[in-house]
Amino acid sequence: MNTLTLGSTRKLHFKCPSGHVYGAVVSNRVSGSGCNICAGHGIRGTAALLVSTSLYKEIDWIACVRNGIHTPRSGVLTFDLDLIKGIVYKLTAGSNVKLYWRCKDEGKCGLLKDDPIYTAVDFERCKAKGITREFIDTLTLGSAQKLVWKCSTTCLCPEHEWFTRASEHQRYGCPYCSKRYVCPCSSLQALFPHVAAQLHPCNNVDPRTIASGSPQLYKWICTYGCDECDSPHVWTASAGNRTSGGSGCPWCAGKKW
Repeated sequence: MNTLTLGSTRKLHFKCPSGHVYGAVVSNRVSGSGCNICAGHGIRGTAALLVSTSLYKEIDWIACVRNGIHTPRSGVLTFDLDLIKGIVYKLTAGSNVKLYWRCKDEGKCGLLKDDPIYTAVDFERCKAKGITREFIDTLTLGSAQKLVWKCSTTCLCPEHEWFTRASEHQRYGCPYCSKRYVCPCSSLQALFPHVAAQLHPCNNVDPRTIASGSPQLYKWICTYGCDECDSPHVWTASAGNRTSGGSGCPWCAGKKW
C-alpha cells in the first residue's frame, strides 16, 4: 500500500461503513466515488461481490475443504482453506464457481416425508437402486438425491415412472402427464404400428418413445422396392406428417422417380 499513489489505476477491494465489499480503482476513490452497492449500481447483474451479500454467511467452509473447490481459471481442485477463501473473496454474486452451502434454517427446512409428494415415491424401485426408505425419510425437499417416482394417473400403459430429484418433482410433476416424456400408450408404436414398422433402422430409435404427432424428421423405408433396380424406397418425413396427413411412400405414390 505504501507504494501506491493517489492517481494509481490499480483496482483494490474496499469496505464501506455498511459492510459492503466492492472493487474500485484507487484514483476513482480519491476523486470521490463511493460504494457502488450503496449507490444501487452493484446489485444488478454480477457487479456485487459475494462477500457483500447475505449468501456469504451460508457457505459451508468445512464441506468446501473436504470436497475441494475448482479454481476459476485453471480449474485445479484445491482443498486449502486459505486458497479457497481467497477465491471466494474475489467472486461476484453471479459467479458460476460451484461452492458448498449449508441451510440457513440449520437443517430445519421441510422434509420430504412431510410433503404430499412423499406418497409418489416408488419405494420398491428405490430399494432396488440401493436407496432405503430410512434414508429417504431423512431427505429434505431441496435434496440433490434422485429418487424413483410413480404417477397416480391411470392410462392404458403401466404407471408412469421416472427418476429425478424431489425439487424437480415439485416444479414439474409427472413428465408423462406434462408431455415432456412420450407416454407409451400414445406413442407412434401404440397408435400407428403400421407406420412405426416403416422406421428405417438407421434412426436407432424406439418407436415407443416417439410421439405420434412429432415434428422430428426420420428416415422411412417402404415394404416395397424398385422393380427395375431392386433398391428399397427410402425417404425423409416427420412422424406428424406420416400420421396426420396419412402420407406414405412418395415413390409408390409417383411423387419421386
